[in-house]
Amino acid sequence: MMARILPWFPGAGYVPGTMETEQFCAALEKLGLTAEEAATWLGVSRRAAFNYQSGTREVPEPIARLLRLVIKLNMSRERAAKLMMKDDKL
Repeated sequence: MMARILPWFPGAGYVPGTMETEQFCAALEKLGLTAEEAATWLGVSRRAAFNYQSGTREVPEPIARLLRLVIKLNMSRERAAKLMMKDDKL
């Protein structure tokens, strides 16, 4: 019986936490965000968000994980933004 190769196995073309340009664009669409709104929401510059969207810059792992988590939990962008605020009262 052959061992199953997991998608994150070295050489499989997938690195945990990374996000392709198409995935970033799909995540923004699912959350109803423009690149400019995403920049504010994610706490990055507008240029960075546009670069992630165009593929000229790799989406950082923390941003990729955050987007996946918010989508997986079916959380609204407003609720996620509230949870990310620097406030002790959650």
